[in-house]
This record gives sequence, structure tokens and C-alpha cells, in this order.
Amino acid sequence: MFSYRRYGIAVGIGALLLVLAGLAAGRGSLPDSPAVPAYNPDNLIRLHVVAPSDTDRDQQLKMEVRNVVLAEASKQLKDARDVEEARHWLAQNLATLTRAAEEKLSAEGSPYPVKAQWGDFDFPTRTYGSLVLPQGRYEAVRLIIGEGKGENWWCVLFPPLCLVDVADGGETRAVVAPLAGESYPQERRVELRFKIIEVLQASKERLASLLAASPF
Repeated sequence: MFSYRRYGIAVGIGALLLVLAGLAAGRGSLPDSPAVPAYNPDNLIRLHVVAPSDTDRDQQLKMEVRNVVLAEASKQLKDARDVEEARHWLAQNLATLTRAAEEKLSAEGSPYPVKAQWGDFDFPTRTYGSLVLPQGRYEAVRLIIGEGKGENWWCVLFPPLCLVDVADGGETRAVVAPLAGESYPQERRVELRFKIIEVLQASKERLASLLAASPF
């Protein structure tokens, strides 16, 4: 028997999905902006620290390495005008960051070796404060502690978005600001589209649930 209730539900949610799909796929209802994305794989360098294992001790050591590396790099890179200046500094100081990490580990009584890699690596989608970085390949400095078999930690080395609040137990917080000389809208298009995709997926699941539960 024909179900008007199901038909109404399907039409209503279908219309919503069409609107959201249009927003996600194109510029549609979004006003055009002359601004370009604030951060992309070509103008940032990420940081990736890999723990030796998943023991509580080794995970804590990973965070200690994170702290010293961020402190050293942020101090030196905060005045870098662009990613090229950051690369120039890294080319000269990658060994310095490695040494700082190993010295910290030795001071903690766990003299693991640290292997530093600098190149392009795959990253999942990550959120830093209000900044969403999509899944993809990004330039990054990777520090592998010991055998590197433990859980890892990500953030952004340049621009120095991730600050460690030592007073708050080493909590990492992301600070999002435009690059020097560039201006961007507060709500970035890439982040908005990610939210729209989330709504689309939730709407599809809701539609399936309603249709399955309808007694008519």
C-alpha cells in the first residue's frame, strides 16, 4: 500500500540533501571570496612524533620530546616570513632538533635514539582548533623515538600553530592565525565543506532510520 508518510519524509529529506550537496560540491549559496585558503600542503610544515611503544612511560617520553622540539622550533620559526625561510632554518637545524630530543630523553633516564626524517608523508584529516587539514600528503618533520612502534602525535611546526601550555600539564593547544601579509575570512571554505559533508552523512543515516521505522 502506498505510504504518504514515507513519501513525505523521503521528499523532505531528499530536498535537504540536494541543497547540502550543492553547497558541498560547488560555490552555490556560498558567497565568493577573493581570499585563498590560509593553510595548504604548500605553505605549512607539520610535525610528527612517534613513540617507541605504547607503554605509559614511552608515551610520556613522546610528549616530553614534543615539548622540547616545539619550544625550540617555535622560538626560531616565529619570525619566519614564509615556508621557504622555515625550510632554510630546518635544513640547517634538523640535527639540532634531533639532539635536543635525545638530550631530553637522556635526562629522563631513557636514552633512546631519535631518527629524524624530513619529507612528504601521508596524514589523516586532523583538526587544530578551528583549522581543519584534510587527509593527504604534507611536508613534515618526523621524529621516530627508538623503534617507533607506539602511538604518534601530530601538529603543525610551521606556521607555529601548536603551543604547549606547560602550566596546564603539557596540554597542547592550537593557535590559528593568518600567515604574515595574508588575509583570510574567519570561516574557511574547506572547514565549512567538511561540516556540510558530515551533515550529509548524518541526514542519509536519519532518512534510512525513519523509513525503516515507519509502520506505513
